[in-house]
Amino acid sequence: MAPGGDNKNQMHNSPRPGGDVPSPRNERGEITLAELLVAAPIALILLTATLMLHLASGREQDRTTNRVETLVQQRQGLERMTRELREASSITPTSSGQVDVVAWLRPPGGGEAVQRQLRYDCSHQDCERREGPVGGNLGAPEVVVPNVVNADVFDFQPDLVNPNYVTITLEIALKGANNPISMHDGVALRNVARDS
Repeated sequence: MAPGGDNKNQMHNSPRPGGDVPSPRNERGEITLAELLVAAPIALILLTATLMLHLASGREQDRTTNRVETLVQQRQGLERMTRELREASSITPTSSGQVDVVAWLRPPGGGEAVQRQLRYDCSHQDCERREGPVGGNLGAPEVVVPNVVNADVFDFQPDLVNPNYVTITLEIALKGANNPISMHDGVALRNVARDS
């Protein structure tokens, strides 16, 4: 045997520098069963957490959308009430939840304003509006602001007999929310004739 022959064979069979033995994964690119058993539950936990976060975010988005849509609808109803009360030529407060008004209104198709009798009744969980000719029968009620939870909607200043200012306060219940939306506005009755 040649003196250097044994050394060549020993070099090929010796472990890598640092004493590492080549792992089967490095040579074949496979994952061991132990690694799979550890990684699968972790991946499942991460997937579940992501799904739960997505579902919670979707529910919160639905609640926010509902709140915004309700707020816009209620605000439009309140603006209509204040606009028509501002045009009142006479007002008859019946209670803190109802008021009768004669106001100048334009017909739905346009044209000149005419006097119409209005009644706003907010005493039954909805603010309803009824309209008709002055001194005549009022038409069917139309809900202007739904889900009103407060009883005292109208406040007449300085008193019920001869008011010159009306404050409107609405607290509106929201589906899926614990707290109602509160809206507040006031109207100076600039066109109401005053008794001397």
